Amino acid sequence: MNPHVSDVHEVNRGYVPSAPDVPADPVSAEVQAFIARLNSRRSGVIRLVLLPALFLLAIVLLIMLEVQLRVRRGAPSWLHQAAADRVTAFVEQYPLHLYPILAKAFEAAYLDRFIPELLADSLCVLEIAIGDGTLSQRVFPADAQVVGLDIEPYVLRHAASKPHVRRAVVCDCLSPPVAAGTFEVLVANNFLHHVTAKHTTLGAWAPMARIALFNESTPFWASSWVRPRILERLGLRRKARVAAAAMELMHLQSLQPLDELDHAVSAAWNIRDRQTYLSASTFFRCAIFSTLMRCTGPPTPQLLKRLLLGPLRWPSLALTRALAHRLVALDATEGRATDAYVSYVAESRSWRANGGFICPGCGAYLDGSDCCSGCGHQYETIDGMLFLLPRRLDHIRLDYSQVIAATVPAERL
Repeated sequence: MNPHVSDVHEVNRGYVPSAPDVPADPVSAEVQAFIARLNSRRSGVIRLVLLPALFLLAIVLLIMLEVQLRVRRGAPSWLHQAAADRVTAFVEQYPLHLYPILAKAFEAAYLDRFIPELLADSLCVLEIAIGDGTLSQRVFPADAQVVGLDIEPYVLRHAASKPHVRRAVVCDCLSPPVAAGTFEVLVANNFLHHVTAKHTTLGAWAPMARIALFNESTPFWASSWVRPRILERLGLRRKARVAAAAMELMHLQSLQPLDELDHAVSAAWNIRDRQTYLSASTFFRCAIFSTLMRCTGPPTPQLLKRLLLGPLRWPSLALTRALAHRLVALDATEGRATDAYVSYVAESRSWRANGGFICPGCGAYLDGSDCCSGCGHQYETIDGMLFLLPRRLDHIRLDYSQVIAATVPAERL
């Protein structure tokens, strides 16, 4: 494995692989110790031992949800109805892993509501932090012309091979090398929670596209995991805050309350639509499954996935589908004050049609051969990805190995 691929340096809370001589930021000893304990427990043996508990939990929770839904009343929002329709699409990708199923079902439902209308004007879209492209492929048609940006080439190379991705660019997504007025539509899914200076990044995006669709997490994302939520319920508030901070730090996230997020967005954009979803209570129920799997997000651990889609396929998929639909239905009855996610559609106040990629070094436009018209620097394309990086991040290109890339699993998210 490339020694620098997993060496993550916090640059504005973005996923930016660090150069060898860049020290990691100091972290409190208490949080470090918690993360070390959490990581030490993740083993295939423990996952296998806990597999019966996973099925038992699924059956018990399914019964409890049936009872709760008979008592609760409330008309589901359009978003909850649409998310329920999309649950099945993610069941086989994440068997008995309820957190990514619900999160992606809601995210895809929100994007599906607005993207067809926006693509009527232009099929060309800028997607920031596209990742491996698995969610992107579900919401864009094959004839879309998506320009996908990401800082991590080992993930981006999988997105580059998908039919809807016209071009893949390795770059700094905090300040993309894109000239003002280049795109009609900008999409950024599950990226802003890695950004501390949200005002700055949202301001940098505003001149690039007329309309933006993006989502963000709130502090309830971190505090609704099993350990911090239980500690909070037991009255151990300081320990709960440490546990929530550890989750936030482990995922390189910087979470802000909803009113602060609205203010950050409104500084450069006019908010056309905003929807929140996945309450703390719903998230906690999903997180119990992730905890038993010894993972805190996608993908599902491969050992478990092979079993759940192999000899245990029928019961695992049936339970997953039933649970996911009922959890969405239950979330529709929750108050929205403790939601872990928010999605926005916003219109830029500074966009003017123009366009093109620009040199991250001098800011001049690139010509048709990806050479800077100002400083003359020639940018390189490897594995179908244009490496458009400033000098301080050029180690990402230099360290990239096509041999290692061929061994990286296609599903990373």
